[in-house]
Amino acid sequence: MLLCLSAVGQVTREVEVTKQYAPKLPPAQKLDIPTNRVDTVAIRPEIDYTIHPKSFASELTTDKFRPASVTYWQYRKNYPLFLRAGIGYPLVTEIDAYASAHRADVGYIGAYFNHRGNFTDIEVTNPLLDKSYKNNSQQMTNIVGVNGGKYIGKYTLDGDIYYHSDGFHRYALPEVVEDKESEINFENAAISLHFGDAFADLSHLNFSLYGSADFYNDKSPQLLAQGEDSRKLQQVSATAGAKLARKLFNCADFTLGFDYEGHYGLKYLSAYQNSVLSAWLGAEFEVKQVFDVKVGVKYSYDRLQTDEGNIKHHFLPYLYLGYNLKNNGTFVPYFELDSKLVNNSFQSMQRVNPYVVIPMSGYSIAPNSAYYNMRFGISGCTLNSKFAYRLYAGASFITNSLYWYAVDNAYFEALSARENVWSICGSLEYKPISALLIRAEACGMIYSNFPGNIHIAKPKYTAELSARYKHRKFAVGASAKLVGAVDWSVAYTTAEGREFSTINYPAYVDVNLCADWYVSKQWTLFLEGRNLANATIHPWAFYRQYHIGALFGFKVQF
Repeated sequence: MLLCLSAVGQVTREVEVTKQYAPKLPPAQKLDIPTNRVDTVAIRPEIDYTIHPKSFASELTTDKFRPASVTYWQYRKNYPLFLRAGIGYPLVTEIDAYASAHRADVGYIGAYFNHRGNFTDIEVTNPLLDKSYKNNSQQMTNIVGVNGGKYIGKYTLDGDIYYHSDGFHRYALPEVVEDKESEINFENAAISLHFGDAFADLSHLNFSLYGSADFYNDKSPQLLAQGEDSRKLQQVSATAGAKLARKLFNCADFTLGFDYEGHYGLKYLSAYQNSVLSAWLGAEFEVKQVFDVKVGVKYSYDRLQTDEGNIKHHFLPYLYLGYNLKNNGTFVPYFELDSKLVNNSFQSMQRVNPYVVIPMSGYSIAPNSAYYNMRFGISGCTLNSKFAYRLYAGASFITNSLYWYAVDNAYFEALSARENVWSICGSLEYKPISALLIRAEACGMIYSNFPGNIHIAKPKYTAELSARYKHRKFAVGASAKLVGAVDWSVAYTTAEGREFSTINYPAYVDVNLCADWYVSKQWTLFLEGRNLANATIHPWAFYRQYHIGALFGFKVQF
């Protein structure tokens, strides 16, 4: 048989292989196979054919596409609008409103409004004068703002702009006075910006750049101002900084940062100028899957402008050592050391205590407070996470701590001095079923008081017990908080100078209840019972909170 095959195609190279072949003919052997007497003839015609393949081309290329990205927006139910509104007795109002829009590949934008208002007069008692009086006690806080973010590759550019306005009255004044003498109104407008990573994946270098600016203005007539002395109080604050983080050697996370914080007084506060330059380095790693270690140090150059000049160098360490027995978290002895620097400008002080007043002698510049805290204890949880606990003994050493005291039953000043605090604290969480959570915590403190006849004005013990049950159609909760007795120092101005007295407020229990009824996926009705034990609560000397009250309202999201 002769088979001829020829092919025509796109051949660009020809290879000829030649090999010698010597045939071998072994002796014939008879096969042990039965003879097949059925003889068939297979006819295989001779075929001559030619193959003409079509020419083709293939190019392996990839199209450019965006890398995959995930944001927390994709893990939350998309409700662009949320509103919570309530009204209660005594006359109180609360409003929280949020509106937002987002696209996972573009960014987000939102607006918000928060309101808290108290409009009922409060009768206060002065135990030193043995008399009671009722003045205008209206209080109101409003915040309105806009925030947003733009996704730029794996980075985010986000910002926040808001306006904050607070209004109070000095209703603890000894006699009935005109509203303009008791008014407290201050405001501030602020903007903040941030650009960089979310610091969720440290396998690559993460960075963050941030900055903010704030303008503060006290609009209220000053209580101690005389004649044409308006005592206009204003302040500007600014921050700027950068942060870097990276996982190195596949075992440790390193963080490096720099920042600037400045506070500058205007008008009557022009003598106040405080700037802080800081740099810090931190690391977090695990040793043999048994020891958890976090270590870092922050250096702050603190410059406070005074007539004599005041420059301080703060070294603020951080250390955490945890021994994770059997690496299951059931029993973790630990030691923790942390520290921070707290600004004490007039704006910061008034945000803490709205009844603070600048003395007639002029603005006393308070240096920044440096906190150094140590804790040694144990923490852990059961393997099924139904029970968790934390017990520790702590010590805090505070330089330039603020000691508040009342003056003439009307306003407050603060003395700056050293403070030491020794404490023993514990907290427990128990979740017998998924819908029920029970919490308990208690703390006892011992204070070392350094400024002589000024009391610390803080309780020596606190304890709280709370429980919350959440059903498919409703949720209920209750809490009871025990606060120990507090001693306050009160200064009275006399012809010979100031004389100090002490006023004691006994311990009290604050009981609260709350309930939510889920009318639908969008609508919820809520009811809160406040101070149900009708306790007499004084957050500040002579300034009492409302007695028993309630708040009713609704929450809607759509």
